[in-house]
Amino acid sequence: MGKLLHKEMIMNVEPEVISDVQKRKLELAEIEKEAKDYFNKRNYNKASEVILSKIIDNEDNSEELNEREKAWYFQLAAHFLYLGDKSKSNDLQIKAASIHNGMFHPPHSSEYTKIANPGIQAANVRKNITEFSRPQDVSVYIEDILKCLQYNPDIDSDKFEDKLDILGNFLGFYSQRPEEELGDGPDVLWCMSNNLYLIMEAKSQATHDKITQENIEQILHSKEWFVEQYGDNVEYLCVTLQSPARTYDNVHPGKNTYVLDGDSLSNLKNNLRNFVGAIQNEPVNSYTTKEIAKLLRTYNLTVDLFKQKYLKNIRT
Repeated sequence: MGKLLHKEMIMNVEPEVISDVQKRKLELAEIEKEAKDYFNKRNYNKASEVILSKIIDNEDNSEELNEREKAWYFQLAAHFLYLGDKSKSNDLQIKAASIHNGMFHPPHSSEYTKIANPGIQAANVRKNITEFSRPQDVSVYIEDILKCLQYNPDIDSDKFEDKLDILGNFLGFYSQRPEEELGDGPDVLWCMSNNLYLIMEAKSQATHDKITQENIEQILHSKEWFVEQYGDNVEYLCVTLQSPARTYDNVHPGKNTYVLDGDSLSNLKNNLRNFVGAIQNEPVNSYTTKEIAKLLRTYNLTVDLFKQKYLKNIRT
C-alpha cells in the first residue's frame, strides 16, 4: 500500500477504461496527496485530520475498506500527527494496532499528561482558522464536526466524543480524551482559557427521557479521577451531555454538576454555524485577534458565555 501501490495502479489503468474500484483508489490517492501537502507545510494536525475525516470517518470510503486498509490509514494519520501531538498520535497508532495485528504496536503508556491554560482563546481560534486555505474550508470542517454531534442512538458514540474533542481544540481550548487514552477518567476533558476545566461524560446514544442514577455515578467517578490528578484547588465543572435536563426522583446530582441538554446542543451548533458564516467574506488570515474575540462574544462562544448559555442546572 502507499506510493508504490498507487503508482502501479495508475500505470496500469487505460484512460477510458476506469472501473469503479480503480476510480475509488484514485480518489483515495488524491486524499493522501492532500494530507501529505499539509504535512509538508508542517500543518501536522490538519494532515492527520484529512485522513481521519475524508477516509476513516467518511461512510462512503470507510465501508469499503477492509480491516488491514482501515488500520493502515489510522497508522498514516498517526504518522502525520506525530510531530504535532505525540500523545494523540500514539492513540491513533494504538487504534491501528487494535484493528490489525500487522501494524506497529506502540507501548501503552500508563502515565497521564495534564493539560493546562491554553492561553488567549481568540488568538488560538485565529491560529486555527488561518490553517485553512479558504473560509469555505472552515465551514466544511465545522459541518463535519456538527453532523456527528447529535443525541441520536444511530450516531456512533466514539465519533461523538472524537468530534467533541476536536471542537474543544477549534474553540481555542486544550482538549483530550482520558478514558480512551488511559481507560479511566472522563470521555472528554476541556481546559478553557481561564483555567476552568469541563469534565464531560457523553451519553449521546441514551434513549431514556430523564437522567439516571448511573449517569450521575459515572460523572462523579470522573470527578474523583480528576481531583486525584489535578487536586481540588482548581476550578472545574462536571457536565453530562444528553438530551434530557431532568433526573428521576431518586437521583441526586453532585455539586458543580450540569447538563448540556438537547436544546443547548442545538443552540451551540447554530451559534457555531453563525460564527463560521461571519468569516466567509474575507480571507482567513485577514481577521485580527480582536475581531475574532468580538465574534466569539457575539455568538456566545467565550468561556463565560459558554458556561452561561449552554450548561444548565440539573432539575429533579
